[in-house]
Amino acid sequence: MDLAAEQGSSIRAPADGVIDFAGSVAGKDVVSIRHGDLVSTYEPAQSSLPVGTRLQTGTVWGRVQGASDHCAQECLHWGLKDGQGRYLDPGARVGRHRIRLKPL
Repeated sequence: MDLAAEQGSSIRAPADGVIDFAGSVAGKDVVSIRHGDLVSTYEPAQSSLPVGTRLQTGTVWGRVQGASDHCAQECLHWGLKDGQGRYLDPGARVGRHRIRLKPL
């Protein structure tokens, strides 16, 4: 899911979790947070916090910045994976919130 976001915007943890990965994947800056059996992923994202840092819901853990091929650097790609590494729809997990998608 691509969320409208400007470079340098703060990113907050959607749920309690632990930073599981922060680095480059295929030339893209990615951060992953483990929430029990689920893993949320963010791109382009960078964090100064080390892997293993525990986060509480709402904690700012990083910024929208770095290399990406999404939205000409005007969005944050948010992904969600289950314990088997299969991608899920993160939008189905946010409840009844209004989501604004960036037009193409």
